Amino acid sequence: MPLRALTGALAGCILVVNGEINETRIDVTLHECLAKVRDGVSLTEDEAANCLRSILNGAVGDEPVAALLVALAEKGETADEIAGFCRVLLENRIPVDLDSDCIDVCGTGGSGLSRFNVSTAVAFILAADGVPVAKHGNRGSRRPNGSFDLLDALDCPFEFRSDRISELFERTGLCFIYARAYHPLMKAVAGARKLANRRTIFNMAAPLCNPAEPAFQVVGTPTIDNARVLAEVLQRLDRRKCLVVTGAPGVDEVSVSGPTDILDVTPDTVQVGSLLPSELGIVPCDYGSIPGGDADVNAGLFLALIAGEGPQAILEMVCASGGVAMHCQGSVDSIRSGYQRCRDLLAQGTVAAKFHEFRSACQSLQL
Repeated sequence: MPLRALTGALAGCILVVNGEINETRIDVTLHECLAKVRDGVSLTEDEAANCLRSILNGAVGDEPVAALLVALAEKGETADEIAGFCRVLLENRIPVDLDSDCIDVCGTGGSGLSRFNVSTAVAFILAADGVPVAKHGNRGSRRPNGSFDLLDALDCPFEFRSDRISELFERTGLCFIYARAYHPLMKAVAGARKLANRRTIFNMAAPLCNPAEPAFQVVGTPTIDNARVLAEVLQRLDRRKCLVVTGAPGVDEVSVSGPTDILDVTPDTVQVGSLLPSELGIVPCDYGSIPGGDADVNAGLFLALIAGEGPQAILEMVCASGGVAMHCQGSVDSIRSGYQRCRDLLAQGTVAAKFHEFRSACQSLQL
């Protein structure tokens, strides 16, 4: 819905409190924030946090919230605004205590391509090498192509209480944390996000809000501008080291088609680097030729990958991202050595063994 149409809806927005019409037309915090953003003025971190708190209490209708989300997107979300949203999402999460320096690997989406679930495959490769992984994610918002759609297609149950997730992690060194279950207040904005009908600030903030608060994180995003903003946000979170990657031609992962920009983020510094496929011994390939799609298709590709039978491009794509993740966590001394380590783990059947171990553990916990 166009911004003008959504903001025009504010005039008709009233609140019903205890069965009576409240004369306040809209929550004052949201109203003030929307007015600022429509004028092209960015919110401070505190303003953004307070605005989201007022939204998550559920007292505001979908139309004004959607108007704010669209206005922020059209202005361009800042690090302050995303950090404010992250602060509130983490305040209201259901915590997951893993007592480990784990890593999360995820992407913000937004490439517009129908692709394989690279970060989910990487999670299994890392765990197979003894790297503790707590992957946070969701089902696809528009199609069944998210990481948790893939888990479902692979017969890996994932809706567990936090104590069961901790048990699963202790047994296997790997867990998947379902965002919809561990950020329950996000239900309050589901209607507004659908009404906005576009990517919003939540697509940037949510991937940074893993309830386990990992020490390490690799985040993919399709533009370098997004990467710079996310790097600044990650500096404000309690992460030891993060890598933010943007791959050509606008993919939220390490590219096998062209250069990848890599922002190396610590609490004190952001260092910018790049990676070419040729540095890993990869012959560049076009993304249009790489298979991938909805969960059923991707499940078949994943099982072929771990059996050593998958397409070469999928193998290289996954191992390139896996090498970056290993380097981020510190288990290898270079991305190239991490890339080769991933290939070796797949060739030796170690990843397949980890997957079957993990699936059996999930199924036993569900009983």
